[in-house]
Amino acid sequence: MESNKTNIFFNNLGEAINFSPLSKSADYPLITGESAKTTTADLDEARQCHPNSLDKNKVKGTIVVCDGIDDLQTTNGKINTVQDLGGLGLVHITDKEGAVANSYGDFPATVIRSKDASTILQYVNSTR
Repeated sequence: MESNKTNIFFNNLGEAINFSPLSKSADYPLITGESAKTTTADLDEARQCHPNSLDKNKVKGTIVVCDGIDDLQTTNGKINTVQDLGGLGLVHITDKEGAVANSYGDFPATVIRSKDASTILQYVNSTR
């Protein structure tokens, strides 16, 4: 187990307990749920990473940023969706979870507050 700052590019937005099998040295592409949307999906559902809303070809091999604001789906539900599509990790933006460290098994996932989301979304949008 490794305890570290969630500092991919966030400049110390939060802390996490990391059980991730991902290499520390590799770079992993980030994509928003909105950018990974299927052609037939509702934009809000894709942004929130609902099942059947994301394109497997866009998600595979990426870390997906999912909006959880005004959404009832849990982090675990979003993990299942992203993992089933070949995603490598999840950043879940929500104010509903995260007060206590959760275990997401060996799938790399983190929960951030909505107040910190703009930093991540600006980064993702700047690297398109």
